Amino acid sequence: MLGTGIFFFLLPLSVSLSFCSCSGDDDNGDKVYTHTATPEKEAQGTYTGTYVRLQANSSTAVPEEGIGTLVITPSETAYVANIRFECEALGISAGTPVNITFANDGFIFSNVDSSNPLGSPVSGRIMAGNQAESSFQLKIRQGRSTKTFDITFAGKTE
Repeated sequence: MLGTGIFFFLLPLSVSLSFCSCSGDDDNGDKVYTHTATPEKEAQGTYTGTYVRLQANSSTAVPEEGIGTLVITPSETAYVANIRFECEALGISAGTPVNITFANDGFIFSNVDSSNPLGSPVSGRIMAGNQAESSFQLKIRQGRSTKTFDITFAGKTE
C-alpha cells in the first residue's frame, strides 16, 4: 500500500518536471531555420547531376550513368511543386507533381501515388548546399519492348 501511495505522489511530479528545461538546454546545437517563403518557392531551381539507371528485377543488369537535370518549379498550391527529370543519354524525360516540405535546413519531397505521371512513387531530398537526391522507377521503351528501370539522381544547383 505504501508503494502505491508513493507512485501516485511521484507520477504528477515526474510529469510536471518533464516539461522543464535547464538553462543549458537551449545550446544543444539545434538550429532554428527561418523561411521567407513556402518550400515549393524556396526549393525551385535546376539541379544538374548524375543519373544512374539500373534495370529492375535483373540479376545481370549493369548500371548506366548519364548527366542530366532535375528541375523544380512551384505550383499554384502551397507545399506542392512540379519536378521534371531530364537525361537524354538514358532516355529519361518525365515529370510529376510532388508534395514538398521543409526538413531542417533543406527539403523533402515525394509523390507515393503510383498513378502519378511517372507511374511509380518518387521521393527525394534537398540538403544544405543545394545538394539534391531522388529515386524512382520508370518504364522506358527500348526497341520493341518496354523495360522498368530503377533510377537515382544526385546533383546540385550552381
